[in-house]
Amino acid sequence: MSSGNGGGTGGGRTVSPRRDAVRNRDALLAAARGLFAERGLDVPFDDVARRAGLGSATLYQHTTASAHRSTAPRRSPR
Repeated sequence: MSSGNGGGTGGGRTVSPRRDAVRNRDALLAAARGLFAERGLDVPFDDVARRAGLGSATLYQHTTASAHRSTAPRRSPR
């Protein structure tokens, strides 16, 4: 019996981000750019979230994944 979701691992398809996630990311980037231009780089996360009209948790959700990717150890090519 099928679960209705196609089963498996997605068949190699690329999953697009949800529209609200893209909208939130764009709002956060615009808010950060504006605040950085006004105040320099020393801007609290909460101010960026507030300017974007989003909660702090949304900002952390968007930043932690990319921070982990950029700081993750990389294997050297052999």
